[in-house]
Amino acid sequence: MTGWARPMTGLAACYGFSCNGCDENCCEERFYHHTLAEFLYLFRGIESCDEQKRKEIFDRARKVAELYQTHDAMGLVQRVMCPLNTAGLCSLYEHRLMICRLHGVPYG
Repeated sequence: MTGWARPMTGLAACYGFSCNGCDENCCEERFYHHTLAEFLYLFRGIESCDEQKRKEIFDRARKVAELYQTHDAMGLVQRVMCPLNTAGLCSLYEHRLMICRLHGVPYG
């Protein structure tokens, strides 16, 4: 399975879960709660990407950070897409944080 895979497991199918069109899209949430182990695992996924893909991720991350700074300065709460999301899919799906793994489908 590649990092781009989005398998519709039996559990997700049982709950009618899909990552498309969700009003509560976890990929647009501002998450700061993760463990060091999760961060290191995510970073391992980033390191496994080719140089161009890493550049794209870090470029998007910089833009997201700038948007958050602007929104914070204006007192706005705005939803911003995660810099790891590409065309609606997580580019580091296999290395995603636990909060991303648990959003939407009961843990099974």
